[in-house]
Amino acid sequence: QVQGDMRDLSSFPDAAFDIVWHPYSINFVPDVRVVFRQVAHVLRQGGLYYLHCANPFFSGMTEQDWNGEGYILRHPFINGAEITYDDQSWVYTRDASTESIPAPRKYRHTLSILLNGLLELGFVIEHVSDSIDVTPNLNAEPGTWDHFVAYAPPWLAFWTTYRP
Repeated sequence: QVQGDMRDLSSFPDAAFDIVWHPYSINFVPDVRVVFRQVAHVLRQGGLYYLHCANPFFSGMTEQDWNGEGYILRHPFINGAEITYDDQSWVYTRDASTESIPAPRKYRHTLSILLNGLLELGFVIEHVSDSIDVTPNLNAEPGTWDHFVAYAPPWLAFWTTYRP
């Protein structure tokens, strides 16, 4: 087991992996291109890279942004913009023991930065999904997580093949 920073994979040799599985975490770094360069370094030619990230159009929004008529956009659509907001209630149980947990600091990555950052390094996009772990429920109570995800899919996933 190796613990490190996704922005520095230099402890691994070139082309060391056939698959890089990247679950939701890239929004915790300000520049995705640094991570993409590192993945290109460790992935063999023809290898698969799966990337799961926040949907840039809804990054920073939650079910709590319901105003009675719709969900409010509150954060600017600027690549690298820092976004801080409380985790959704399903992330962890909130009680006296968790009061001191600070809100996570995340960064918006525009769709053009995500796509072009991958393409410029030789990643071929094989499949894109905006419905990861989400089943839209148009009958859900407004202001709930189920209602929110029916109107604002929170995540994107990209399946790519590395072909420099």
